[in-house]
Amino acid sequence: QHLQKLIGVMRDKQRIEVQACPFVSAAEAAELGDNWPQLARARGDNVKAAVAALDAQVAERISVCRPQQGERAEVMLGVNG
Repeated sequence: QHLQKLIGVMRDKQRIEVQACPFVSAAEAAELGDNWPQLARARGDNVKAAVAALDAQVAERISVCRPQQGERAEVMLGVNG
């Protein structure tokens, strides 16, 4: 449902770009040790792939930023140009 809303906004506003900044919780990072960035990257890639399955053109304007540790998701929108 959230991805559908995002796609709708990005279709209407062709200059919007989105960064998916994946993260793992502190507990996940402790459990995974040095391998936690791979889980975070996979989460970011999954978001982009889910959008691409619905709208490949919109997915081109989504980038995945570096893996992070955190407890809550953030949404950051930017305008290209």
